[in-house]
Amino acid sequence: MRQLKKSSILAFIIFNLIFSKQNIEIINNSESVLTIKLNNYAKTHADLFANHIFVGLPDEKLPDIELLSFKISNSTFPLEPQNDKTYEWISVQKHKNLNVGILKINPIINSESYYAEIILKISFSLSRSVFRQADNNERKTLSNKIINWHIAKNWFLKNEFSPRINISNTESGNWISFDVKKDGIKHLSYNQLKRIYMALDDHDPRTISIYTTPTFGRAKSQETNIPIQENLIELPILFIGEQDGTFDPNDKIIFYAQGPSGFDINQNLAKWSQNLYFNNSKYWLFIPDDNSISGKRVPVSNEPDLIELTLDYGISYIQKEIDLVNPELSGLKWYGQMVKNGSTQIISTDTPNGKLEVDSYVELKIKGNSLSGSPSTYHSVELYTNLINQNKIGNTASWTGSGERTISGTIPSQYLNQINNNFFISNLSSDNNSSPIIDYLYFRYGRKLIFNSENLEFFSPVQNTGLRFSFMNELSENCLAFDISLPHAPEQIKIKSDSKIEIQSPENSIGRYIIFNKNEVDSVNNLVHHENIAFSKLRNFSSRANYIIIGPEQFAETAQPLINLRQPAVYANLEDIYLEFSGGNKDPMAIR
Repeated sequence: MRQLKKSSILAFIIFNLIFSKQNIEIINNSESVLTIKLNNYAKTHADLFANHIFVGLPDEKLPDIELLSFKISNSTFPLEPQNDKTYEWISVQKHKNLNVGILKINPIINSESYYAEIILKISFSLSRSVFRQADNNERKTLSNKIINWHIAKNWFLKNEFSPRINISNTESGNWISFDVKKDGIKHLSYNQLKRIYMALDDHDPRTISIYTTPTFGRAKSQETNIPIQENLIELPILFIGEQDGTFDPNDKIIFYAQGPSGFDINQNLAKWSQNLYFNNSKYWLFIPDDNSISGKRVPVSNEPDLIELTLDYGISYIQKEIDLVNPELSGLKWYGQMVKNGSTQIISTDTPNGKLEVDSYVELKIKGNSLSGSPSTYHSVELYTNLINQNKIGNTASWTGSGERTISGTIPSQYLNQINNNFFISNLSSDNNSSPIIDYLYFRYGRKLIFNSENLEFFSPVQNTGLRFSFMNELSENCLAFDISLPHAPEQIKIKSDSKIEIQSPENSIGRYIIFNKNEVDSVNNLVHHENIAFSKLRNFSSRANYIIIGPEQFAETAQPLINLRQPAVYANLEDIYLEFSGGNKDPMAIR
């Protein structure tokens, strides 16, 4: 697949937001009861929308709701019933250690009438929890959000220690962004940071931290109706030279990062994750003004209690995917080369140090395509390894039309080469219009543990096992090993006798490991020092609006008449949305 091509961005998208104080009245607010009255004054369709009210709760239990009274009005214009309940709890969430219930109230009754007034009584149960009062930061962010704040401010749960995963809006410091194109070990040098931020020497290196999105470089999920994720999470780093508390020219930051696309672990397999929207993943380095703040560092992994298996190989994965054509003009579904009838396409893969004793697996996905556009074009495709018309893999794929087909199978060791392997895709169809197109080729093989001068990444072939990986060559004193089974939480593995590592593979998935020379690590680029950057123009609980108008920053002035007409309204430019909801990545799912 391919990144969406840029085009001029749409007209404005208007979203209804949460309740407005103009039509909510609090009748009674106590520790046991909250009574509210909702008034609806409908002049246009836009005035009748479902209200979402945030109610502070003493615990996670959703309280009972009683309808005390209501008034019905006839509409002067046709209405569109939503088949929703008049009122219901949508969910309960925890906002800064306060349980918050989201109450949805729908004023539309049918196509002709609506509730002009609704009075609801919410009854809270007694809680055994130990509470505290809201602190200044919680008060600042939630006091204008929670309808019963006067009481709910006393229902905050006591703080529990947890790793810092988000920078609070009150912490001051310097932010430096940079891009990562592909997965792997990266480094930042003192000289790189000094060039972009001249006051670097005034800080303690032990305070440095690096952040990225919770999706760790990848695109956001396509799912809807899910909780809003943190914008940024902190990644552990290895800081060489920070022990003295001062910056020196030889200091170096080493960390594991992921790019937009790559292999992700899915239980006992590694599956390719293809990014549809951006080609570089945004990362952020934070230098706080407060020297008492400590950044997260890579911990040392625990050694297994028992070594159950010794291996001299790991598993490697390859994905070959070239995006050339978009036959359905969908914007998202891109494919590679065509395989015309009677022809053969070759896909070559580098497979260094292949271990022939380990069976490999290949998977080819192709899509039917007709030169004439006929829906009944017949296709017949076969896949071979290293020789044309020999060493056939899987079954022949025969079908008509534009559907997709997959050819897959295990490759016997005698069909493989140790250094590189070629895959031949032959179209045997007798239909002259047959021209299927290649989506991807996925290849899994065993790789001998031979370290080159830069790095070696591999996966464990088994789960939940104490493993010793024995290398076929000596690892120098500059070599380091990371367990990246949880890529956002790597651990350093001790190298024993310059030739082996011992690990406990994960219980519910395969493990992932990388060996690298700390002096031969890829450097990141596109460093930018951001002065006065804010991650909370939109991402806060204090901004109130009935309408959000979304568009590029350059359209903000053009949208001003619309904002004035629909007050209270706010213009959200796409740049701020990307910055605050997808960590600076241009991911359209951030608008969700």
